[in-house]
Amino acid sequence: MRDLKLPDMTFLDLAGTIFMVFDLEGRVVFVNEKFCKLMGYGKGDIDAKPPMESFLPKERHARARELFSKLLSGEIDSVSDYEGRLIAKDGGYRDVVWNAGVVKDERGRVTAVLASAVDITDMKRSRDALIESEERFRVASELTSDIIYEWDKTQDRLELYGDVEAKLGMRPSDMPRNFGAWSAIIHPDDRERVLAASERNLTIGEPFYEEYRIKKGDGSYMLVSDKGVVFWDGDKRPYKMIGTITDITERKKAHDEISGWKQRYDIIVAASGQVIYDYDVKTGEIIWGGGTKEVLGFGGNEMRFGIDQWAETIHPDDRPRALKLLDIAQQTFVPYDVEYRYRHKHGHYIWIHDRGFFVPDFKGKAIRMLGVMQDVTLRRSSEDELKRTTAELQEWSVNLERKVEERTAEIKKYQERLVQQEKLAVLGQVSASISHELRTPLTGIKNSVYFMQTICQKNGDKKMGEHLSLINLEVDACVRVLNNMLDFVRPKEPIRKLSRLDLVATESVKSALVPSNIRVSTKIDKDLPSMMIDFFQIRQVFDNIIRNAFDAMASGGDLVISVSAEGDEAVVKFKDTGVGISREHLPKIFDPLFSTTPTGVGLGLTIARQFIEAHGGTIEVESEPDKGTTVKVRLPVAAA
Repeated sequence: MRDLKLPDMTFLDLAGTIFMVFDLEGRVVFVNEKFCKLMGYGKGDIDAKPPMESFLPKERHARARELFSKLLSGEIDSVSDYEGRLIAKDGGYRDVVWNAGVVKDERGRVTAVLASAVDITDMKRSRDALIESEERFRVASELTSDIIYEWDKTQDRLELYGDVEAKLGMRPSDMPRNFGAWSAIIHPDDRERVLAASERNLTIGEPFYEEYRIKKGDGSYMLVSDKGVVFWDGDKRPYKMIGTITDITERKKAHDEISGWKQRYDIIVAASGQVIYDYDVKTGEIIWGGGTKEVLGFGGNEMRFGIDQWAETIHPDDRPRALKLLDIAQQTFVPYDVEYRYRHKHGHYIWIHDRGFFVPDFKGKAIRMLGVMQDVTLRRSSEDELKRTTAELQEWSVNLERKVEERTAEIKKYQERLVQQEKLAVLGQVSASISHELRTPLTGIKNSVYFMQTICQKNGDKKMGEHLSLINLEVDACVRVLNNMLDFVRPKEPIRKLSRLDLVATESVKSALVPSNIRVSTKIDKDLPSMMIDFFQIRQVFDNIIRNAFDAMASGGDLVISVSAEGDEAVVKFKDTGVGISREHLPKIFDPLFSTTPTGVGLGLTIARQFIEAHGGTIEVESEPDKGTTVKVRLPVAAA
């Protein structure tokens, strides 16, 4: 700070913005008057050169030091518009926006860091309060079943909130956006009355309340209750109106139904076997009538209890549901219709079918409920007995079906085992004979081919050499078929030695005759462990899978072989882009003697599974027609 001149400091004291100066170690060596007044510190509080962290919240320390270091090192030229906080002397805080840069002497050396901060505390709190207010309004509009509207009279702009599209059945583009458009959807018979009431409301300022019909998007009309409040400016002129629109169509229907029901009230009272009641919502009193003696056991003078006593007489298991439906009926004016057990005067319970209707006042608030209670104990007993009988029959039917299915499955498995045993028996009988009869001539053919290849090499007869190589390949294929037959009929125990699956996979790829139109790639995990495996058995498995992939990609494609470690398992995946396997064939591919190719014997995958399972592993095949096949081999590292 020895390079900061007094006039500079005086100017900072006169500024209306917070200024702080830090030395090269991050200590505060100067604050201006604005800082002191705003944060409650005196100039003497800075004499001890406190570190910058003294004025910052703990969570901001690391970031402040990082920016300070970057300024000193020249990694950044300045800090601009960085939002943060300052801790006042009384423990409170002020939100600020920082700007900072370095101070250099005449030789260009950094001598200090100068930072300015603009106090945005009040602005931020006002912004947060506005956001919170808007969020509360949004949540309220989403939770209500009403339409909330806000009409800006000065700009004639109408905004609708809530489930507007569902209520009005309109697309957003068709929604009324001004007073004239809203007036146009009011029913012609109601329009003049509503507009006059609106004008009166805007003139004298009394609350707006009207019931009228509005046209929905499908052309039908909805009866609504419109309640609004006008807002006035300083010149006592109306500039805004906010209100709610409630659909009361169903309420009106319920009111009309009750009116008709009241006309038949005297007839219902005279009906035998039913209890009639009139419930006063405000007082909770109930007037009982009808067959209270015959149904409930109480005489006329004994039925003087109200809503609370009625609720206590309902069976405890049925009471919550009965009261919940009663509350829904009172709020929505849907008919009350429920069955519950009611305690008779003599202590036993009877089943009651209770039906009633709430009657609204002119403001749409429920004031009375009229209803009838009927004894349905006999019907409920019959229904319960029927349900028990039906349940027993259904259980018996399900058990019978399950037993038939289990027996059918057992028979099917037994038949499959018989067929399998027959196949294996035939295969076992002919395998040894075929192997003995064919190995000798095949060996002779192979030796003769070798002799003739030697002569062709000396004579330079390439054409003959190619044909001899083809014969040699076909002889090898025949030998593989014989070996597969013997391996299947006389499975060998794996001879385990320490090796790695990636080496097996690499050898299989190297020895494979890859067609020119097929691309083979490998993905090998670097962290593969060594395992105790039979190298030649696993190699035979991989060779078979690779040949099957080539056969499936006769028109060309890609084969990706990946070897990885997953937990305590080593996983090898062979993924081709071939023709795939049909859904009907996929469950059979491991069955012996099943093949999807005309020249296949159907033992390759069967033997592959035998070898893998002998190592304690699994082999899985996923395939979709025309999308390719993935063969996944899993071998346990520890067990292997």
